[in-house]
Amino acid sequence: MIEEEISKRNDSFERYRERLTNFSSEFEIGLFLYLTRQIWVWMLLIVIVCFGLGFLYIRYTPPQYKAKALIQRTSQDNARRILNVKNPLQEDETLTGDVELLRSPLLMEKTVASLPLQIRYFLEGKILKHEKYNGSLFLVEDFQLLNSSLVNVPIYVLLKPDKTIHLKYTVDEETFEFNESLNESFSTEHFICSIQISDLNRFYAQQNDGEFYFLYSDLEKLASEFSAMLEVSIANSNANTIGLSFTHPNQVLTKDVLGALIENFDQFDSIKRSESSNRIVEFIAMQKDSVSKKLKESERMLKDFKDTNKIRQVEGMTDSYLSRIEEMESELVKLDVDEQILNEIATVITGNPLELDIYNVLPILIGSEFESNLYTLISVLHKKLMLYEDLISERTADHEEIKKIRSQIDVQTKLISEGIKSLLNKTMTRKETLTGKLNKIESKFYNLPEKELEYGRLDRIFNINDKYYTLLLEKQTEYALTRVGITSNTNMLSPPKIPEYQDSPSKKIVLAIAVIASILLCVLISIFRYLAHNEITSLNEISSISNASVSILGMIPVYKNKIPVSQMIINQNPKSMIAESFRSIRTNMEFVSSSSEKTKVIGVTSTVSGEGKTFVAINLAGIIAFSNKKVIVLDLDMRKPKIHLGFGVENVRGMSTLLIGKEKINNCINTSELPGLDFITAGPIPPNPSELIINGELEKIISELKKTYHTIVVDNPPVGLVTDGISVIKKADIPIYIFRANYSKKNYVQNLDRLMNEHKIYKLS
Repeated sequence: MIEEEISKRNDSFERYRERLTNFSSEFEIGLFLYLTRQIWVWMLLIVIVCFGLGFLYIRYTPPQYKAKALIQRTSQDNARRILNVKNPLQEDETLTGDVELLRSPLLMEKTVASLPLQIRYFLEGKILKHEKYNGSLFLVEDFQLLNSSLVNVPIYVLLKPDKTIHLKYTVDEETFEFNESLNESFSTEHFICSIQISDLNRFYAQQNDGEFYFLYSDLEKLASEFSAMLEVSIANSNANTIGLSFTHPNQVLTKDVLGALIENFDQFDSIKRSESSNRIVEFIAMQKDSVSKKLKESERMLKDFKDTNKIRQVEGMTDSYLSRIEEMESELVKLDVDEQILNEIATVITGNPLELDIYNVLPILIGSEFESNLYTLISVLHKKLMLYEDLISERTADHEEIKKIRSQIDVQTKLISEGIKSLLNKTMTRKETLTGKLNKIESKFYNLPEKELEYGRLDRIFNINDKYYTLLLEKQTEYALTRVGITSNTNMLSPPKIPEYQDSPSKKIVLAIAVIASILLCVLISIFRYLAHNEITSLNEISSISNASVSILGMIPVYKNKIPVSQMIINQNPKSMIAESFRSIRTNMEFVSSSSEKTKVIGVTSTVSGEGKTFVAINLAGIIAFSNKKVIVLDLDMRKPKIHLGFGVENVRGMSTLLIGKEKINNCINTSELPGLDFITAGPIPPNPSELIINGELEKIISELKKTYHTIVVDNPPVGLVTDGISVIKKADIPIYIFRANYSKKNYVQNLDRLMNEHKIYKLS
């Protein structure tokens, strides 16, 4: 039995797969619509569920409001425009950097700290809660946090009828409750505060709809939550515009957060620029003060020498030597400065690259001849450090992206160090070469008269200090002008406004999704119903599925009234549609039968029980009896006999007792209420019905009955389960195979083909 069940399931699966494969080529629109009509209740239920879920989603999802703003980044360099003075700090300005700064946790923390969000107020309903930002009916004043475990813990506020304020909160699974009169201070082990209620009547009315509570916020955590609600993108790179949007359930808060974020961004940018410019000016001022002292000292020494030796002007050969020596020493001073700058940069770079402040490197780098060589490398390092700061705030140090960017930072730091080392080597080589040349010239110069030589030396020192001081003075003036002349502005092209309409959930979108989901689910369930459908629904399906040439006798419409067992109904309404259908079958049988015998044997069978073979046998016999012919019905379905139930008699004796020779034929024949129609029941159920049918007695019984009756209708057992009825079907003049619409499976047609091909029952109809 288990093997048969497995085989049936495999056959069913193969048929389903074949039907799925041939879906497009064998699609039957009529059958599809018929099956769809059968499941209209399920389709209606799907539509109701989809729209119901959409309604619940709209009803119980907190509305989200989105405030938007558009800013433009402009930079006016008035000093460069008027004095042709270039500020190198301006070269690093990019929209990408501004976008990353706007997204940074640092800026959001500053924004949250600048808003009144340390104490947040809420109204909690049965399902939803609403934040009462700048709209709370009560205010918490003079709040002092005494225990950090209270952070982000809801503190519920209840105003009693006697105007007593009741506070309730839970910390570490322990509930605390306090009562104080209105306008009195609360002092607990966790906090100290006072509560002011602006409108008592409104407070009483609203607390009936929910519970008021407030909490002391963790601003860092709140900033992290707000960062997830912020969207920043480049709107137009050519116009230097940046678009910002912030989404939150509170309308006013969305506008305030965006406004504060843009304001803090502008302030942060200005402070950074000011700090960098001040460091550069301070560095130049320090160098200028040092050189100024040396210049004054050299000037004094030169004056004293002139006064002591009464020298007004030195002329002669020393002029040439002095000029060359001054040029070389000026270059040596410049090389010393370059070497010092390179060493300072190397000292900064060789530290921890993750803690590197680029703004400490730029003042040292600016103005040197190797600025162009190192500036690009340091700018790349700067961008990677900014990317690292953004990633480390969102991921752990062991994350793959963090490891990757740290590796890139290390490589970039090594490149800068190697570049500095190469520049130092070149500087040292140039310095050594220049020193050698200077020594040769000085050795010649020292042979000049002693006073002329000393004067030349002092004059040379003075000129060098004077040139260096003049250079520093020019740089100081240049950066002072650029600091004043350049102004970085954030133009608010579209300021944030309080949103009038909610951004989500959108009723139109939810409705569209509900409609689409309903249609898709209905179509899918219809297609599945069509693909999974395995019952015969029409005569055309039998003809199309069968490989044999089978005759169609006709079809019987569904009887609308329920009947407990198969019984005769044509006599109740002889002119009904069912009666006419049986008359049509009676007529068609005359064309099918080719036997010359006067008495016809009609064998009725089906694949399984329940397909209506007994119902057809009884009513077909009755419609033949209507034509004034004697008809008898034999119940050979001795395993599950039903003829006696259809005629309402006892099954005491019948075919089983006849086949074993226990009873006479006349004793077993029963007369029905319809004239000319008799029947023999199956009799007691035997243990071996197959052997009884083929023992030879059946042929004798039929031969005897042919002497009396014009037609013998045999109700055979189903041939799909047992083989009892095959022998009778073979010998029948008109073998009839019954299929029941919406009950018989399509593979039952294969059993019909098997009877015709294997058992040579070509007359089967």
